[in-house]
Amino acid sequence: MKGKEKSVRVDIKRAIIPIILAIVIIGLVSVLFFKIDMTKIVSELQEANYPLVIAAFIVYFLSAFIWSARWRVGILATGERVGIKELFPIVWGSMFVNNLTPLNRVGGDPIARPYLLKKRTKIKFRTGFSSVVGEQLFQIPVVLGLVAVGLSLRFLMEPSGILSIISIVACAGIAVFLVPFFMLIFKKKGFSEKLAGFIAKILGLMRRDTDLEDITEVLEDFRKNSRKIISSRQNALKMVGLSIMLWAVDLFRIYLILTAVGITWTLPMLFLVSTLPQIAGLLPLLPGGIGAVGGTFTAVLTSFNIDKEVAFGAMLIERSMSLLFSTLVGAGFLSYLGIKIWKEEGPKE
Repeated sequence: MKGKEKSVRVDIKRAIIPIILAIVIIGLVSVLFFKIDMTKIVSELQEANYPLVIAAFIVYFLSAFIWSARWRVGILATGERVGIKELFPIVWGSMFVNNLTPLNRVGGDPIARPYLLKKRTKIKFRTGFSSVVGEQLFQIPVVLGLVAVGLSLRFLMEPSGILSIISIVACAGIAVFLVPFFMLIFKKKGFSEKLAGFIAKILGLMRRDTDLEDITEVLEDFRKNSRKIISSRQNALKMVGLSIMLWAVDLFRIYLILTAVGITWTLPMLFLVSTLPQIAGLLPLLPGGIGAVGGTFTAVLTSFNIDKEVAFGAMLIERSMSLLFSTLVGAGFLSYLGIKIWKEEGPKE
Protein backbone atom coordinates (compact mmCIF):
# COMPACT_ATOMS: atom_id res chain seq x y z
CA MET A 1 0.00 0.00 0.00
CA LYS A 2 1.20 3.45 -0.80
CA GLY A 3 1.60 5.87 2.06
CA LYS A 4 -0.46 8.99 2.16
CA GLU A 5 1.18 11.82 0.28
CA LYS A 6 1.19 15.22 1.91
CA SER A 7 0.40 18.06 -0.45
CA VAL A 8 2.38 21.25 -0.12
CA ARG A 9 0.31 24.38 -0.52
CA VAL A 10 1.89 27.53 -1.86
CA ASP A 11 0.18 30.88 -1.38
CA ILE A 12 0.71 32.36 -4.85
CA LYS A 13 -0.80 35.72 -3.90
CA ARG A 14 1.72 36.24 -1.09
CA ALA A 15 4.65 34.95 -3.12
CA ILE A 16 3.98 36.84 -6.37
CA ILE A 17 5.11 40.32 -5.22
CA PRO A 18 8.53 39.18 -3.86
CA ILE A 19 9.02 37.07 -7.00
CA ILE A 20 8.24 40.03 -9.28
CA LEU A 21 10.54 42.33 -7.27
CA ALA A 22 13.32 39.74 -7.38
CA ILE A 23 12.94 39.39 -11.16
CA VAL A 24 12.97 43.18 -11.63
CA ILE A 25 16.09 43.65 -9.48
CA ILE A 26 17.93 40.74 -11.11
CA GLY A 27 16.88 42.08 -14.51
CA LEU A 28 18.14 45.59 -13.77
CA VAL A 29 21.42 44.24 -12.40
CA SER A 30 21.80 42.03 -15.48
CA VAL A 31 21.17 44.98 -17.83
CA LEU A 32 23.68 47.07 -15.91
CA PHE A 33 26.18 44.19 -15.99
CA PHE A 34 25.98 43.77 -19.77
CA LYS A 35 26.27 47.53 -20.34
CA ILE A 36 29.44 47.75 -18.27
CA ASP A 37 32.90 47.39 -19.78
CA MET A 38 34.33 44.54 -17.70
CA THR A 39 37.89 45.14 -18.88
CA LYS A 40 37.65 48.70 -17.57
CA ILE A 41 36.37 47.43 -14.20
CA VAL A 42 39.30 45.01 -13.96
CA SER A 43 41.65 47.89 -14.81
CA GLU A 44 40.04 50.10 -12.15
CA LEU A 45 40.39 47.35 -9.54
CA GLN A 46 44.02 46.74 -10.47
CA GLU A 47 44.80 50.45 -10.04
CA ALA A 48 42.94 50.75 -6.71
CA ASN A 49 44.80 51.90 -3.60
CA TYR A 50 44.96 48.58 -1.75
CA PRO A 51 46.43 49.92 1.53
CA LEU A 52 43.19 51.93 1.81
CA VAL A 53 41.13 48.83 0.94
CA ILE A 54 42.93 46.82 3.65
CA ALA A 55 42.30 49.69 6.10
CA ALA A 56 38.59 49.53 5.19
CA PHE A 57 38.55 45.78 5.94
CA ILE A 58 40.15 46.41 9.35
CA VAL A 59 37.65 49.18 10.14
CA TYR A 60 34.79 46.86 9.18
CA PHE A 61 36.08 44.09 11.43
CA LEU A 62 36.60 46.36 14.44
CA SER A 63 33.19 48.03 14.05
CA ALA A 64 31.68 44.88 15.58
CA PHE A 65 33.12 46.05 18.93
CA ILE A 66 30.89 49.14 18.82
CA TRP A 67 27.93 46.97 17.79
CA SER A 68 28.65 44.68 20.76
CA ALA A 69 28.90 47.66 23.13
CA ARG A 70 25.53 49.00 21.95
CA TRP A 71 23.88 45.61 22.39
CA ARG A 72 25.40 45.30 25.87
CA VAL A 73 23.62 48.49 26.94
CA GLY A 74 20.29 46.86 26.09
CA ILE A 75 21.17 43.63 27.91
CA LEU A 76 22.33 45.47 31.04
CA ALA A 77 19.03 47.38 31.09
CA THR A 78 17.18 44.06 31.57
CA GLY A 79 19.22 43.32 34.70
CA GLU A 80 21.51 40.71 33.09
CA ARG A 81 25.31 40.94 33.11
CA VAL A 82 27.54 40.13 30.13
CA GLY A 83 30.83 41.44 28.73
CA ILE A 84 31.74 42.71 25.26
CA LYS A 85 34.22 39.81 25.03
CA GLU A 86 31.29 37.36 25.06
CA LEU A 87 29.13 39.44 22.70
CA PHE A 88 31.76 40.14 20.00
CA PRO A 89 31.90 36.56 18.56
CA ILE A 90 28.09 36.31 18.82
CA VAL A 91 27.69 39.47 16.72
CA TRP A 92 29.99 38.04 14.07
CA GLY A 93 28.30 34.64 14.19
CA SER A 94 24.92 36.30 13.62
CA MET A 95 26.33 38.03 10.52
CA PHE A 96 26.87 34.61 8.95
CA VAL A 97 23.23 33.69 9.65
CA ASN A 98 22.10 37.10 8.38
CA ASN A 99 23.88 36.61 5.07
CA LEU A 100 21.99 33.35 4.52
CA THR A 101 18.56 34.90 5.17
CA PRO A 102 16.51 37.66 3.51
CA LEU A 103 16.19 41.13 5.11
CA ASN A 104 19.78 42.39 5.10
CA ARG A 105 21.15 43.02 8.65
CA VAL A 106 17.82 42.25 10.33
CA GLY A 107 16.92 38.91 8.73
CA GLY A 108 18.30 36.15 10.94
CA ASP A 109 19.89 38.63 13.37
CA PRO A 110 16.99 39.04 15.87
CA ILE A 111 16.78 35.24 16.18
CA ALA A 112 20.45 34.22 15.86
CA ARG A 113 21.85 36.64 18.44
CA PRO A 114 19.40 35.81 21.28
CA TYR A 115 19.75 32.08 20.53
CA LEU A 116 23.56 32.17 20.63
CA LEU A 117 23.44 34.41 23.71
CA LYS A 118 21.20 31.89 25.50
CA LYS A 119 23.48 29.00 24.59
CA ARG A 120 26.62 30.88 25.58
CA THR A 121 25.51 32.77 28.72
CA LYS A 122 22.20 31.11 29.75
CA ILE A 123 20.37 34.47 29.39
CA LYS A 124 16.75 33.78 28.42
CA PHE A 125 15.93 33.97 24.71
CA ARG A 126 13.07 36.43 25.29
CA THR A 127 15.44 38.73 27.23
CA GLY A 128 18.02 38.62 24.46
CA PHE A 129 15.34 39.19 21.85
CA SER A 130 14.08 42.28 23.74
CA SER A 131 17.63 43.68 23.85
CA VAL A 132 18.07 43.20 20.10
CA VAL A 133 14.70 44.85 19.32
CA GLY A 134 15.52 47.80 21.60
CA GLU A 135 18.95 48.19 20.04
CA GLN A 136 17.59 48.14 16.48
CA LEU A 137 14.82 50.56 17.44
CA PHE A 138 17.32 53.23 18.47
CA GLN A 139 19.28 52.69 15.27
CA ILE A 140 16.34 53.57 13.00
CA PRO A 141 16.21 57.31 13.84
CA VAL A 142 19.97 57.58 13.25
CA VAL A 143 19.73 55.90 9.83
CA LEU A 144 16.74 57.99 8.74
CA GLY A 145 18.45 61.09 10.11
CA LEU A 146 21.51 60.38 7.95
CA VAL A 147 19.26 59.87 4.91
CA ALA A 148 17.47 63.17 5.64
CA VAL A 149 20.80 65.01 6.04
CA GLY A 150 22.14 63.46 2.83
CA LEU A 151 19.01 64.43 0.88
CA SER A 152 19.06 67.93 2.41
CA LEU A 153 22.68 68.50 1.41
CA ARG A 154 21.99 67.12 -2.05
CA PHE A 155 18.97 69.41 -2.38
CA LEU A 156 21.00 72.46 -1.27
CA MET A 157 23.73 71.68 -3.80
CA GLU A 158 21.41 70.60 -6.61
CA PRO A 159 17.74 71.59 -6.07
CA SER A 160 15.74 68.68 -7.49
CA GLY A 161 12.10 69.54 -6.82
CA ILE A 162 9.25 68.64 -4.53
CA LEU A 163 10.15 64.91 -4.31
CA SER A 164 13.35 65.68 -2.41
CA ILE A 165 11.49 67.92 0.04
CA ILE A 166 8.86 65.22 0.69
CA SER A 167 11.58 62.60 1.22
CA ILE A 168 13.45 64.84 3.68
CA VAL A 169 10.31 65.65 5.69
CA ALA A 170 9.23 61.98 5.73
CA CYS A 171 12.62 60.71 6.94
CA ALA A 172 12.94 63.43 9.57
CA GLY A 173 9.35 62.89 10.76
CA ILE A 174 9.72 59.13 11.14
CA ALA A 175 13.08 59.57 12.88
CA VAL A 176 11.60 62.00 15.44
CA PHE A 177 8.34 60.17 16.23
CA LEU A 178 9.26 56.46 15.92
CA VAL A 179 10.88 55.89 19.33
CA PRO A 180 8.17 57.79 21.31
CA PHE A 181 5.54 55.77 19.40
CA PHE A 182 7.06 52.46 20.48
CA MET A 183 7.55 53.75 24.03
CA LEU A 184 3.81 54.43 24.15
CA ILE A 185 2.99 50.95 22.84
CA PHE A 186 5.30 49.12 25.26
CA LYS A 187 3.89 51.19 28.14
CA LYS A 188 0.38 49.78 27.75
CA LYS A 189 -0.35 46.62 29.73
CA GLY A 190 -3.01 45.55 27.21
CA PHE A 191 -0.36 45.35 24.45
CA SER A 192 0.58 41.75 25.34
CA GLU A 193 -3.01 40.48 25.47
CA LYS A 194 -3.98 42.05 22.15
CA LEU A 195 -0.84 40.86 20.36
CA ALA A 196 -1.18 37.38 21.89
CA GLY A 197 -4.78 37.17 20.65
CA PHE A 198 -3.66 38.21 17.15
CA ILE A 199 -0.82 35.64 17.10
CA ALA A 200 -3.19 32.92 18.38
CA LYS A 201 -5.62 33.66 15.54
CA ILE A 202 -2.83 33.48 12.95
CA LEU A 203 -1.56 30.18 14.39
CA GLY A 204 -5.13 28.93 14.45
CA LEU A 205 -5.52 29.67 10.74
CA MET A 206 -2.31 27.70 10.18
CA ARG A 207 -3.89 24.83 12.18
CA ARG A 208 -1.28 25.01 14.92
CA ASP A 209 -2.05 24.21 18.57
CA THR A 210 -1.89 27.38 20.68
CA ASP A 211 -1.86 28.19 24.37
CA LEU A 212 -3.03 31.77 24.79
CA GLU A 213 -1.74 32.01 28.36
CA ASP A 214 1.78 30.87 27.38
CA ILE A 215 1.89 33.30 24.44
CA THR A 216 0.67 36.16 26.65
CA GLU A 217 3.27 35.35 29.33
CA VAL A 218 6.12 35.40 26.80
CA LEU A 219 4.91 38.65 25.23
CA GLU A 220 4.40 40.32 28.62
CA ASP A 221 7.97 39.41 29.59
CA PHE A 222 9.14 40.81 26.25
CA ARG A 223 7.10 44.02 26.78
CA LYS A 224 8.52 44.59 30.27
CA ASN A 225 12.12 44.06 29.11
CA SER A 226 11.60 46.27 26.05
CA ARG A 227 10.11 48.99 28.24
CA LYS A 228 13.14 48.84 30.58
CA ILE A 229 15.45 49.29 27.61
CA ILE A 230 13.72 52.15 25.77
CA SER A 231 12.15 54.11 28.65
CA SER A 232 15.44 54.99 30.35
CA ARG A 233 16.86 58.30 29.13
CA GLN A 234 20.37 57.14 30.02
CA ASN A 235 19.99 53.96 27.96
CA ALA A 236 18.49 55.95 25.08
CA LEU A 237 21.41 58.41 25.03
CA LYS A 238 23.96 55.59 25.19
CA MET A 239 22.30 53.59 22.39
CA VAL A 240 21.80 56.60 20.13
CA GLY A 241 25.38 57.72 20.81
CA LEU A 242 26.79 54.28 19.98
CA SER A 243 24.56 54.09 16.88
CA ILE A 244 25.93 57.43 15.69
CA MET A 245 29.46 56.19 16.39
CA LEU A 246 28.80 52.94 14.50
CA TRP A 247 27.49 54.79 11.44
CA ALA A 248 30.34 57.31 11.64
CA VAL A 249 32.76 54.37 11.44
CA ASP A 250 30.79 53.00 8.47
CA LEU A 251 30.96 56.41 6.74
CA PHE A 252 34.73 56.34 7.26
CA ARG A 253 34.85 52.83 5.74
CA ILE A 254 32.88 53.98 2.70
CA TYR A 255 35.18 57.02 2.42
CA LEU A 256 38.20 54.68 2.32
CA ILE A 257 36.59 52.57 -0.42
CA LEU A 258 35.62 55.55 -2.59
CA THR A 259 39.05 57.15 -2.17
CA ALA A 260 40.73 53.83 -3.01
CA VAL A 261 39.10 53.75 -6.47
CA GLY A 262 39.71 57.45 -7.11
CA ILE A 263 36.18 58.80 -6.55
CA THR A 264 35.99 62.45 -5.48
CA TRP A 265 33.44 62.15 -2.68
CA THR A 266 31.00 64.63 -1.20
CA LEU A 267 29.13 64.52 2.12
CA PRO A 268 25.70 63.81 0.56
CA MET A 269 27.28 61.02 -1.48
CA LEU A 270 28.79 59.45 1.67
CA PHE A 271 25.55 59.70 3.64
CA LEU A 272 23.36 58.24 0.90
CA VAL A 273 25.69 55.50 -0.34
CA SER A 274 26.15 54.29 3.26
CA THR A 275 22.43 54.20 4.19
CA LEU A 276 20.23 53.72 1.11
CA PRO A 277 21.75 50.34 0.07
CA GLN A 278 21.14 48.98 3.58
CA ILE A 279 17.51 50.15 3.47
CA ALA A 280 17.08 48.56 0.03
CA GLY A 281 18.52 45.32 1.46
CA LEU A 282 15.53 45.09 3.81
CA LEU A 283 13.38 43.89 0.90
CA PRO A 284 12.61 40.23 1.70
CA LEU A 285 14.01 38.86 -1.52
CA LEU A 286 17.43 37.25 -1.58
CA PRO A 287 19.85 36.25 1.21
CA GLY A 288 22.19 38.98 2.44
CA GLY A 289 20.47 41.62 0.32
CA ILE A 290 22.12 40.22 -2.82
CA GLY A 291 21.22 42.35 -5.83
CA ALA A 292 19.32 45.02 -3.90
CA VAL A 293 22.30 46.31 -1.89
CA GLY A 294 24.82 46.20 -4.73
CA GLY A 295 22.39 47.64 -7.27
CA THR A 296 21.42 50.52 -4.98
CA PHE A 297 25.07 51.21 -4.09
CA THR A 298 25.97 51.50 -7.78
CA ALA A 299 22.84 53.53 -8.60
CA VAL A 300 23.55 56.08 -5.84
CA LEU A 301 27.10 56.62 -7.10
CA THR A 302 26.04 56.95 -10.74
CA SER A 303 23.37 59.49 -9.67
CA PHE A 304 26.31 61.69 -8.61
CA ASN A 305 27.72 61.39 -12.17
CA ILE A 306 30.33 58.80 -11.21
CA ASP A 307 31.43 56.62 -14.13
CA LYS A 308 29.45 53.36 -13.98
CA GLU A 309 32.54 51.16 -14.23
CA VAL A 310 34.19 52.99 -11.33
CA ALA A 311 30.95 52.80 -9.32
CA PHE A 312 30.65 49.07 -10.05
CA GLY A 313 34.27 48.52 -8.96
CA ALA A 314 33.63 50.36 -5.67
CA MET A 315 30.51 48.24 -5.14
CA LEU A 316 32.47 45.00 -5.68
CA ILE A 317 34.99 46.04 -3.02
CA GLU A 318 32.23 46.99 -0.57
CA ARG A 319 30.30 43.74 -1.09
CA SER A 320 33.50 41.72 -0.74
CA MET A 321 33.50 43.11 2.83
CA SER A 322 29.83 43.23 3.82
CA LEU A 323 28.90 39.91 2.18
CA LEU A 324 31.91 37.67 1.42
CA PHE A 325 34.27 38.69 4.24
CA SER A 326 31.51 38.84 6.87
CA THR A 327 30.24 35.39 5.81
CA LEU A 328 33.68 33.80 6.07
CA VAL A 329 34.62 35.48 9.35
CA GLY A 330 31.11 34.88 10.72
CA ALA A 331 31.38 31.18 9.87
CA GLY A 332 34.67 31.04 11.75
CA PHE A 333 33.21 32.68 14.85
CA LEU A 334 30.10 30.49 14.62
CA SER A 335 32.32 27.39 14.58
CA TYR A 336 34.25 28.76 17.57
CA LEU A 337 30.99 29.34 19.47
CA GLY A 338 29.76 25.86 18.56
CA ILE A 339 32.92 24.28 20.00
CA LYS A 340 32.69 26.42 23.18
CA ILE A 341 29.02 25.51 23.69
CA TRP A 342 29.72 21.82 23.03
CA LYS A 343 32.52 21.80 25.61
CA GLU A 344 30.36 23.57 28.20
CA GLU A 345 27.27 21.42 27.67
CA GLY A 346 29.19 18.21 27.10
CA PRO A 347 28.67 15.69 24.27
CA LYS A 348 25.21 14.15 24.07
CA GLU A 349 25.07 10.45 24.84
